[in-house]
Amino acid sequence: MKKTTLLLLLLSLVTVCEAQNRYCVTYEDFVNGNWVSVDTFYVTKRTKTEKFMGGGNDYKIVSKEKDVNKAIKKAFVIAQGDSMYVNCRYLRYQKTKFRGGYAKAWKIGTRSVLFVNMLIGKEVLTEQTTVGIMFGLAGTMAVATKARKYRVCYVISEGADEKGKIQIRLLDDDLIKQMLDEQAPSLLKEFYAESDDKKRIGAEHVMPILMKSGLITPLQ
Repeated sequence: MKKTTLLLLLLSLVTVCEAQNRYCVTYEDFVNGNWVSVDTFYVTKRTKTEKFMGGGNDYKIVSKEKDVNKAIKKAFVIAQGDSMYVNCRYLRYQKTKFRGGYAKAWKIGTRSVLFVNMLIGKEVLTEQTTVGIMFGLAGTMAVATKARKYRVCYVISEGADEKGKIQIRLLDDDLIKQMLDEQAPSLLKEFYAESDDKKRIGAEHVMPILMKSGLITPLQ
């Protein structure tokens, strides 16, 4: 199966499910398995316009119940059956953010959350600012569109700080080496078989390797 096809399957649209709708309020709740069960909510793909206006996150999750809507907007992760989604509103990488919406996520190891989203960070922000100065709004939009198409993996291994923000880590060469060196050294060779630095940490290359590594564990 081609890498692109596998990634699309991993990020595929999830329909409404009547069973096992639940959420964790905090990272600590997730680690300790403290899930709160709720009635049915709806997971849908966000449109291109919604992604542009509100951040590049792939999904929106809503409920017909006002109390449930209020709760899931503040939740750390939300699960529907065996599919999990992380709330991107409070996530930060190099002091940059995704804004609203949810991203497909997986449990990795015993205490961490893995998710796929567009690349953000200081370099992307600097590029957008520079292009914006040189070419105006059209240039900024072009850079933003390019960034949304390039998907990478992030890991969450800690809870919120005193301001309620959650720091995340990009799954780059160093972190992949740290994760695979002991668990699956043969897969580390597969990871480095991609010579292009950008493609090597792209989700299309990384996710199939992680799926084979056994590091991604099912929800309990």
